[in-house]
Amino acid sequence: MHHKGAYIEDTMGDGLTLNQDSIVLHKVTFDNDGKPVEGAALVEGVDYKLIPDPKNPNKFKIEFGKLQV
Repeated sequence: MHHKGAYIEDTMGDGLTLNQDSIVLHKVTFDNDGKPVEGAALVEGVDYKLIPDPKNPNKFKIEFGKLQV
């Protein structure tokens, strides 16, 4: 199954700033006991896109491309 259009939005608290170079996302699967298993790092521009909010420096959105579930 493929999902397209998934995204995450977040607003950081006062005193925090977004350092785009520090964002690292990984694929996660779950074992038979339901425990998360960290996989390979996702590639920005291929697997996801980081979009800072131009009106609010504390807010950003991460849009995911075509994800296989």
